[in-house]
Amino acid sequence: MNRVFDWYMQLPLEWQSSLFVYRGHGANIKTVVKLLEQVSDNCLLAFYGDLDPYGINIASHFYKIRPLALIVPSIWQEITVTHIDNNVNKFLKQIVQTRDIAFDQAEPLILRELFHHVDPSQNNGQYFPLKIT
Repeated sequence: MNRVFDWYMQLPLEWQSSLFVYRGHGANIKTVVKLLEQVSDNCLLAFYGDLDPYGINIASHFYKIRPLALIVPSIWQEITVTHIDNNVNKFLKQIVQTRDIAFDQAEPLILRELFHHVDPSQNNGQYFPLKIT
């Protein structure tokens, strides 16, 4: 389920009428960064990205700009390496090409746990905003 209209009704009611912004690719990320820098601190923000090493690193980058929640399957801890949505070869390539945040104590614990979980050498229901602490 990677299209917002497939799952937004599974979010808590207070998140269902939220504005969803597509991060895009390449140069579009600069626009999202500008938006994150300008949105009021009173505005709740959540990130919905790929549950893979790249996606978790993007969430980490955005979180450093301003606090946000993550939208992940509520059963993310039950998703195994053999799950149909997991692409072990892609994940292994991403692990090598990206920053391993699983053991970076400067990262929020939930990001470290997510990264550790999607790392194929270490081991995609309902969706919910997950507060990063």
